[in-house]
Amino acid sequence: MQHTHFLYFWKIWDRGVDIGVGIITSVMIAVIGLLFWRGKLWLDLRAEEQKQLQQHRIAAEIEDERNREEAQQRHEGLKFERERLAKAVEAAPDLQSQAVVWEHFVKSMEDHNLDHRTENLPQTRQRAQFTTVMAAGRRHEAPPERQAEMAAVIRATSV
Repeated sequence: MQHTHFLYFWKIWDRGVDIGVGIITSVMIAVIGLLFWRGKLWLDLRAEEQKQLQQHRIAAEIEDERNREEAQQRHEGLKFERERLAKAVEAAPDLQSQAVVWEHFVKSMEDHNLDHRTENLPQTRQRAQFTTVMAAGRRHEAPPERQAEMAAVIRATSV
């Protein structure tokens, strides 16, 4: 009778061991699966981060190129405007016409913030003198050397 209890206990023990081994195996598989999932998630996040960084770099490069092109176009436009104003001063028949061109030049410099550039500071006194002359005597004929000086100051302006 004791022997039958032992066999019964042994059968229960075998089933318990089988269930325990199955649970432990399932837990180990779940932990391994979780670790692989976490690793893949980490790798996917790193890949996405790298992709976004690359997209930001590309966008920044495109923006820089666009800004360079705009600056180049602005520079070319200002050079063209500077030469046009210098020729207009040289061709002005009287002081009044010179004054109009000169006022346009001074306003253009202020609008484009060129009057405060270091390269343009040497011409500041000459510009002030010409502005005073233009304001004082719009009725007089402009001497040709004054026209040449004004054109030289306009051309010497850095853009």
